[in-house]
Amino acid sequence: MIWVRDIYVSFEGKEVLKGFSLDIHEGETIALLGQSGEGKTVFLKTLVGLISPDKGEVTVDGVNINRVHRRDLFKIRRKFGFVFQHSALFDSLTVLENVLLPLKEMGMKRKEAIERAVKTLEMVDMSSFVEKLPQELSGGMRKRVAIARALVTQPKYLLYDEPTTGLDPLIGDKINDLILDLKVKSGATGIVVTHDLRSALKVSDRIVLLFRGKIVVDSSTKDVLKVEHPILKQFLLSSGLYVH
Repeated sequence: MIWVRDIYVSFEGKEVLKGFSLDIHEGETIALLGQSGEGKTVFLKTLVGLISPDKGEVTVDGVNINRVHRRDLFKIRRKFGFVFQHSALFDSLTVLENVLLPLKEMGMKRKEAIERAVKTLEMVDMSSFVEKLPQELSGGMRKRVAIARALVTQPKYLLYDEPTTGLDPLIGDKINDLILDLKVKSGATGIVVTHDLRSALKVSDRIVLLFRGKIVVDSSTKDVLKVEHPILKQFLLSSGLYVH
């Protein structure tokens, strides 16, 4: 379980997160919704200890990550798989080599690492492209490889940063289907950062809306359309989901 309490994060005197609190329960998928610049990605980086909050606590499986030794922080980070917004694949490496990178960092023997990487690529329907370079792939295919790289370490928590951004609606929806499929196959707890309400409604058990550094809505996905909040209504209107 992840327990976040009253965290504040600022850059050059500008507050980005202002008393952000959230509980994330094992096995669920949360969609963190908000406009660009609201602090969604900052939260993800704070969650894995890449950013230290000015105030507040982040506790992962009972460990306050802001108080542990650097060596222990690396152990905690291994519980997370991170899918970056623009995939962040290495252009000079093949698909297989990109997915192997986290296993090399773990010190896994090459034969075992290759077997696991290929198996993970099979899970995202990319095992036929192991020798391809990222520039030879479509945007949706690159996203699948990025997901495989995050998944290959068998993390307890999977973090998706804007997984459908830059993809056409059809390909984006296939990525949504993949996120749902991997939830079943991997059993990982998911946190999906997005500004796409339709995607959030499809992949999550719970929707959390961030506005001006604070959570203003926290609702089960099945009930979120009933929630009366002006910022949520803006999202519903822009997505064509709001009914007067």
